[in-house]
Amino acid sequence: MKFENKKWVLRVALAGALSLGVASVAKADARLDSLATDVRQVDDIDIIWLYPNQILSYKNTVDFRLNPSGNASGVGGSNTEWGGVIHDLGDDFGTIATYVNRPSAETTGTSTLLGANRNLLTNYWQPAGGAGNPVATSSNLDLFWAKSDLGLHLNYADNLTDGGAAVQGQTWGLSAGLNTGAFMSFNQTQIHLGYTEQWLTNTAANGGHDQGIYSITGGFLAQTDLNPNDSARVYGDAEFDAFHTPGNNSGFGAGVNTNATEILVGGSIKHNIASRGFVNTGLAFEYDGSQSGLNNPNAVTNNNMYSLIWNAGVESSLNSFLTARAGLAKAIYNRAYSATAGAASWTDPSLNAGNAINANKNVSFNIGGSINVENWTLDSNINVTTLENSLQAIAPGTGIMFAGTAIATTETDLRYKF
Repeated sequence: MKFENKKWVLRVALAGALSLGVASVAKADARLDSLATDVRQVDDIDIIWLYPNQILSYKNTVDFRLNPSGNASGVGGSNTEWGGVIHDLGDDFGTIATYVNRPSAETTGTSTLLGANRNLLTNYWQPAGGAGNPVATSSNLDLFWAKSDLGLHLNYADNLTDGGAAVQGQTWGLSAGLNTGAFMSFNQTQIHLGYTEQWLTNTAANGGHDQGIYSITGGFLAQTDLNPNDSARVYGDAEFDAFHTPGNNSGFGAGVNTNATEILVGGSIKHNIASRGFVNTGLAFEYDGSQSGLNNPNAVTNNNMYSLIWNAGVESSLNSFLTARAGLAKAIYNRAYSATAGAASWTDPSLNAGNAINANKNVSFNIGGSINVENWTLDSNINVTTLENSLQAIAPGTGIMFAGTAIATTETDLRYKF
């Protein structure tokens, strides 16, 4: 009877998650967004996109991402879901992973605080040339291999770009992650390095080509145990993006000539609550600097952006098959300055009313949970507005699920361990 009850819970959860609707923007995984945290602060499967060696920590996992990839098709669109399999082939060969249809960029919960301009805080993967690439290609294939302390990740995409049917794009990327063991006072350290390049051809304009679209990434992550229940992490990431397309009659309009540098540093403290879960708090700072209009030295625009984000999250198992999560993130400091060549002074668009970067007063609260039945795990992030509306509309005898307003999810992930 107990097993039958669990199967019933899973069926109800699956039906609910697939029928309530999700957001139309590609998101990070549901667990991280429910915690309002960064993938570098807590152990989570999405760390493999920064550190390929970490597939060793998630061996024998089937990973389905049911959130859409940004074209507003919604759940069941059949062409926006993505996922893959991580398979351990033994000590002699190592572990491999294959993912397909991964979107070219994603956003985390921090994007609601900062707007689309912050890359490393709001996107821990993005297309070649930066998150603002207007002709990005969604990923056809991601291949991983890891053994011992080393992991490699090969990315390939070759399809018509989001920028129009006349523009064909091909992308190749290679990254590596290495577990470097104990270092100084840290008992765990690892580093990563990667390079991604995209090639564009405009088939409707005499075969016009790009003049260089690429990204170089690198970073480190270190952890130390403070006591049996508490641990601390520090991390850093850097990225250089270049996006150059010609103008004139090449088929790329006036052409784009942009370079950008992003630097992220942060830290967190995690307190384990016996075997039930944990509480995590973190602080992260990011600097973004870019130059656009480099094809005209007299009209170059320089942009400098600074962000300081605080976050806290809690995860706790309610019983053997149900886990609850909640998290809060706040922009402590958020400024963006820009100036065009010849301008008398810098401006601060983050102070302009209605500007997408004007978010210092914003806070992002998130809530979600997991249902675990045998080898299946269903993670969902709940739309907070629908939850609050349901709580306010409670009437005797109806409860929060039947008070006139359905509780919707913003994203859902389904995984199976084998």
